[in-house]
Amino acid sequence: MENLLRGPIQHFYFSVFFWWASLVFFEFLIFACASYLLGGKALKALKTGFKYEGERIIYSVMLGYGIFGLFGTLLAIFGMFNALYLRLFLAAVFLVSIKDVLYGAKFFVNWFWQSGVFDSLKSVFWERAFLKTLLFIWIFANFLIAFHPVTGNDARVYHLPIMRDIMERGKFTFSETIDQFYAYVPVLAETTYAVPTAIFGNKSDPYVFQLVQYSALPLLLGLFYFLLKNLVSDKLLLFGALFFTLGNFDLGREVLHAGYIDVLTFLFCIASSLLIIQAFDGANPSKKFLLSSVMLGLGLGMKYTAVFFGAINVLFLFIYFWNKRARFYDLSGILLRYGLVLLLISGFWYGKNLFVYGNPVYPMFSSESLAEGIAWFVADRNLLNFFLFPFIRFGQWFVDDTQTSSQLFIFGLYALMYVGLLLLLWRREKIGITATLLFLFVQIYTSILFFVSHQNRFLLPASAMLAPLAAILIDKSRLMLYKISRPALVFLCLILFLGNFHYFGVKFLYLTGVYDRGQYILEIGGQ
Repeated sequence: MENLLRGPIQHFYFSVFFWWASLVFFEFLIFACASYLLGGKALKALKTGFKYEGERIIYSVMLGYGIFGLFGTLLAIFGMFNALYLRLFLAAVFLVSIKDVLYGAKFFVNWFWQSGVFDSLKSVFWERAFLKTLLFIWIFANFLIAFHPVTGNDARVYHLPIMRDIMERGKFTFSETIDQFYAYVPVLAETTYAVPTAIFGNKSDPYVFQLVQYSALPLLLGLFYFLLKNLVSDKLLLFGALFFTLGNFDLGREVLHAGYIDVLTFLFCIASSLLIIQAFDGANPSKKFLLSSVMLGLGLGMKYTAVFFGAINVLFLFIYFWNKRARFYDLSGILLRYGLVLLLISGFWYGKNLFVYGNPVYPMFSSESLAEGIAWFVADRNLLNFFLFPFIRFGQWFVDDTQTSSQLFIFGLYALMYVGLLLLLWRREKIGITATLLFLFVQIYTSILFFVSHQNRFLLPASAMLAPLAAILIDKSRLMLYKISRPALVFLCLILFLGNFHYFGVKFLYLTGVYDRGQYILEIGGQ
């Protein structure tokens, strides 16, 4: 205990780590600002409008990440991926955005001197101060953990080696040390991570790409926040939805371990589906559809699992035009434009495989060993298990001591979803288009994974979408004498916070220098 108390102060490594981490954070800020400026200009060109400025900022950053990744992809295709071209591109972004940079600097200075930091924080935290403080601590703790070594198994085996190989070779022809399976799959995520890493010459952990990956968490929370802002009458439920998202331990683990591309992939894909959902009640839906296709195209360039979102998004488009009683001509035109954008952004990966191997998603459906590795089923695929699948999968917590307690929490969210919907139907109350589409998303995605794989990692999009859906259903149905249960909701948020916080213990010891890199990796293990 004495060492634990003295270590953070006396351990010399901590001071070295602090200044190195500060430098990496500064590099990330430069890249994030450039992404925001680049994405903002792209949004302006797409003429996509948003009701809230915060929502525009989120999509600007995401779109900027994607454009940087696509530029890196283009360079790698022609064997020209190197720091010089990337730095010139970064400089060009700031140069053409100089007016925006100066305006932003002026705005920040005026805000700092006129409003003051304390007054601004006071206005933000004035309402729901307890929950907002817990959210801030939770998000900040996740931010600190982003500086830790990459320990995820898949990250160390191929994601990180692919990123390094792109940087060293300047192209996508990977060395013999990398399993050639990964020469066939989309690697836009690894390329996107390689861009800031190469720009800043960051060749040891903490990597700057880890912060890019971490940013997927607050960006996802922001998407849910603005989705629910006008949909729930009680703002307690809005913040509850954010806690429900953070309480999904498997989602957090994908971010915290760093190196996994699933989080970035799912961020873009979830955004693509949410944009279509928002188009139902929003103005200028065609622009939302266009941006949705861009987001999905970026996701398809990162991982094959994005194909599932494509199927769901097409269904949503059919529902939209059926609901609007539009002509088939209008639907076919939108679908054609949607598909052309997908082809433009991600077509290289799938076209290459189709031309060479006759299978756009090669080696999927072409390798039995691969299929076995991905599948990992916990229940037989029969009719009864199909209907019970969410409870069978997340009920594993009761019979498997290796499962995290968040499995029980997701189990409860699925139960809440079905109970809430049945209650609304019994009362003959209007469910609403957003809740209906979110339910369809969760149900369809879960059903697809029932036949494909039962791995928690692949089920993350469905379990993540349960959070905003639960908030809407509770708000509409007033489940469990809602006025009485409101304190219980606050208590649940506190339990979720404390229940997940134990994960930070070992990471804190590394952060403060009590554990060195070897001790940390030995203690945390892989994934």
